[in-house]
Amino acid sequence: MMALMPDTASFHEPEPAFQRQMRPALRNPELARKFLTDYKPPARAMVDKGTIVETSHLFSKGFVEPLLDLGLVPSVVNLHRDARAVALSYLTRHTIPARTRYGWAFLLQPDDPGVLPIAGWQDLSDYQLCFWYALETERRIDFYSRMLRDRGALVVDTSAQALNAQDEFVRVGRLLKPGMEDTEGAAYSRRIPSCQANGTMPTPAK
Repeated sequence: MMALMPDTASFHEPEPAFQRQMRPALRNPELARKFLTDYKPPARAMVDKGTIVETSHLFSKGFVEPLLDLGLVPSVVNLHRDARAVALSYLTRHTIPARTRYGWAFLLQPDDPGVLPIAGWQDLSDYQLCFWYALETERRIDFYSRMLRDRGALVVDTSAQALNAQDEFVRVGRLLKPGMEDTEGAAYSRRIPSCQANGTMPTPAK
């Protein structure tokens, strides 16, 4: 969807991927800084667009402060979702904090530094751990949104569901790209019905 905005490339969890460094970065900000300076910039330089969008929930897990320490202030779009829906989604995919391979690789867990503490978490059910993770994610959205805005960042709040509407897509697009025209919004809206039917995301107009 973001790639429909003018002069914009958009990627979901591209290589070099945050998740490969998330666990070490949580405990060692210097490793996060090295990842952001030595690996991310060369990858960005290969993209011939003025704006690059990377969608990833890993950014809030050890990388925000190191990026700001480097003097880099990103624009951020927060995608909100009901906590129960998030928990059920992870439970269905057997992605459980601290208990499964994907849970360990992609999700925070209660014994990570800086997270919302919860006593006796080892005795929680898988669903309860997933629900805790959803609440921790919303807490981080609030915490880092305030931090980023204090640094002058543009922070936009929406949801994946809301972005299915052309008006919301155009609203978000114009905040991120003030020069965005109505034609980009119209191009987006023409792709939504077919995308909803086959489960794929829109692709940029040629």
